[in-house]
Amino acid sequence: MTENPINPEDDSLTGVEEMKCGKCGRDTPDGMRFCGNCGCELESPAVTQDAPRNRHCVTCGRVISWDANACQYCGHDFRVTPATAAKGSDEDTLLIGAVFSMLAGIISIVLLLVINMEGAGPSDTELLISAVMYAFAGLAILGGLSSLARVSWPLSVFGAACSIFGPGFFFGIPALVLTAKSSEALKTG
Repeated sequence: MTENPINPEDDSLTGVEEMKCGKCGRDTPDGMRFCGNCGCELESPAVTQDAPRNRHCVTCGRVISWDANACQYCGHDFRVTPATAAKGSDEDTLLIGAVFSMLAGIISIVLLLVINMEGAGPSDTELLISAVMYAFAGLAILGGLSSLARVSWPLSVFGAACSIFGPGFFFGIPALVLTAKSSEALKTG
């Protein structure tokens, strides 16, 4: 039995009903599955159809009815479906993927400019490679803009894939993963 500092015999102020452990005899609050003293599993009373079933609100922690659609204390709505919650995360994923794709393209262009400024004179092969990398960087930026505007799913993924083939690839890899993951937001957006 939980001791009440005012009167040890009166547990009305604690508001907790208790049951005895079958092994050690220690008082344990109702609803516990194991004894806090010896750790053995407690025998729980049989639940009848008429017994009220309760749960705790995930927001405020107070006890509410099992079949409540909203917490009467804080107003948390339990009717939110996983599909509704996932839609918001797809939108966030799409936004982050688009930003990463554009960052990869911009960083690639800046780094290519710095690399091409240094050095004597680029050979024909170096010019060709630079031109291809500039094209990939431009497509990465275009793909990111396409994701933001929700214009074209193939262009968004193609742009994110192109962002991998430049010096800014470290932003390109997450851009491709996030853009591909948010396909539903792009297709329905």
